[in-house]
Amino acid sequence: MGELHKAYKYRIYPNKVQREHFERCFGATRFVFNHLLDRCKRNYDETKKHRVEGYAVLKEEHPWLCKIDSKFWCKQVRSYRRTTSCAYLGRSRNGMQTILKQKS
Repeated sequence: MGELHKAYKYRIYPNKVQREHFERCFGATRFVFNHLLDRCKRNYDETKKHRVEGYAVLKEEHPWLCKIDSKFWCKQVRSYRRTTSCAYLGRSRNGMQTILKQKS
């Protein structure tokens, strides 16, 4: 017999301050992903080596990231590393070729 899985849907109605906080956090994670992707592509074009920067370099270059809770954008750095390592090794989760694009 199969397992029964329950799903819950939640809807939130944030006030103005909470909405601004969410926009800053999501904007920071999008910025980090796009920045790392751009850096990695430029680095690969110049040196033909795959290298991903860490948290310290990002915090030094962009001090405003320190104002955002680090859990958000640090998770994005880890996710980017996992994604790019799979892409450069020719693997993907669904068997299709992985093409990295910037998030909008």
